[in-house]
Amino acid sequence: MKGDTEQFKPKRKKTATYHDAAFAAFNYLLRKYVKNGDVTLESEHQLSKRPPKIDIIVLKKNRNVEIETSWGKIFREYNIIEYKSPVDSALSISVFNKVIYGYVGLYASQENIKLTDMTATIVCYNRPTDLFNVLKNELNYKILRKFDGIYYILQKGLPENKSLLIQIVVSSELKDSDLVLKALRAKIDEATAKKVVELPVEDDDYLVSLSSWWEVMILENGLILSQEANMNKWGTLVKEMNKRGLVGYYEQKWLDEGMEKGMYQERQRIFDILQKEGYDVNLIKSKLPQSFA
Repeated sequence: MKGDTEQFKPKRKKTATYHDAAFAAFNYLLRKYVKNGDVTLESEHQLSKRPPKIDIIVLKKNRNVEIETSWGKIFREYNIIEYKSPVDSALSISVFNKVIYGYVGLYASQENIKLTDMTATIVCYNRPTDLFNVLKNELNYKILRKFDGIYYILQKGLPENKSLLIQIVVSSELKDSDLVLKALRAKIDEATAKKVVELPVEDDDYLVSLSSWWEVMILENGLILSQEANMNKWGTLVKEMNKRGLVGYYEQKWLDEGMEKGMYQERQRIFDILQKEGYDVNLIKSKLPQSFA
């Protein structure tokens, strides 16, 4: 690896978003199906040759494959997933309409797909009680709690095989088998962070997925940065990715100059590197415990 930073111009987003982490989570949870070629995932979908482009997750599945996870059992051949982060306002009827009548309708029209070949999934952290009341009491829907955290939104009087299938996934109510999705929240506790750290990583693709998830949570969640074991895990992920040529110069320099030389003693070098990468260092410092910042 060359030491001249001018020769390295890593392309990197200025900020991390929950959408990126949610995509990484779904990619990790569906890794068996992706690896077998039964499922493909798009992080974004461009609705025409020019914008608009929307940050929905598009999941395409082989017809004869059934996804084993609770939230995947509903999936058909084409599936739209909208992720609402835990820092967003409560899921509302306007968001529901935007996804169901906007994104789904546009995608179906563009790809010439029947709605009976599609599903729509909206993921949110807290149960949207007000939205459920509107759907039940003012519109022609019934709410069926199918599994922990899984709510099917069914149109009364319309057979399932003749309609778009809709579900709302309340991630805070999911089982720990969906931990990387359940743990995406503004204030993650130490016990949950430790569980995520210990998740298995089988190959390159899922090193990328988990490290993408971890990057978002480092930037969004100060508690993770306060846990030395958790930061060491981030370091391990980046180091392993580097061996496979999957990370850039600055990530390795962050490791070499910071994490492996007494983490806290080298903190200013870490901040300098992050700042060069375009991160808001003051924002990161504000989320750290005083002993580190």
